Amino acid sequence: MLIALTGEKLSGKGTASDYFANEKDAKKFRFSQVLFDILERLHKDTSRKNLVDLGIALRKVYGDDVLAQVLVEDIKKDNSKIQIVDGMRYLAEYELLKKLPNFKLVYVSVPMEVRFKRMKDRSEKADESAMTFDEFKQRETDKTEIEILELAKLADYTITNRGSLEDYYNQLQAITE
Repeated sequence: MLIALTGEKLSGKGTASDYFANEKDAKKFRFSQVLFDILERLHKDTSRKNLVDLGIALRKVYGDDVLAQVLVEDIKKDNSKIQIVDGMRYLAEYELLKKLPNFKLVYVSVPMEVRFKRMKDRSEKADESAMTFDEFKQRETDKTEIEILELAKLADYTITNRGSLEDYYNQLQAITE
């Protein structure tokens, strides 16, 4: 089974990916890992801005499905029973990945205020700790974010991640049953 996770930034896609890896022995793949790898090789900050800018530049030159092309090749080489693709953001990525066997798209939904608090708590990207709520809200209009709601309409499953972690895990469990 191939499960692709989509949702706005900080909705819990990484937590879902970790759940499937830990509880279902799934192999994880992240769209953003390709971008992190390139930025590290370029000795550049892995800020959200740099990740967005690099993703846009790669897509402009190689097409909106460039990161999906990389992941498809990686997925084809993997023999895991369950594979998780974390961070689908573009319809072109969906069109490419949905061709793979046993594909399921999962949309993870969380209110913006909850996602902002999560960002402040984790400060994963270099520019997150100083970001204001207004700046966070403005980033929702980044090119990398605008197709997510279209993907949500195509999802096989929609999960609301606003309750307890146990509730979230129960919703994720239901996908593989």
